[in-house]
Amino acid sequence: EVICPVCLRGPLFQNANVFFCQCGMRLNLQADQLSLEQLRCSIEHAFGGHAATGCNLKPQCAVQNCGGYDMLVMVCSGCGHMDIVA
Repeated sequence: EVICPVCLRGPLFQNANVFFCQCGMRLNLQADQLSLEQLRCSIEHAFGGHAATGCNLKPQCAVQNCGGYDMLVMVCSGCGHMDIVA
């Protein structure tokens, strides 16, 4: 089970290239072939990269649309660390 990086409570589900959660998070990766397990690894890598900065705050994830494409972005308001997760 992969926990939603946006609400940090509900599980993520996948339907083709769309990942979604009961909280309303919807990430459409269109043609990208990414499995739920690969997304989990990307989320863990992003949070691990932030932890390596030494910042003790918890970063926030959000889906942002850039040029018609969805991206899952992680940002820490404390240290300014940003990562594109997917």
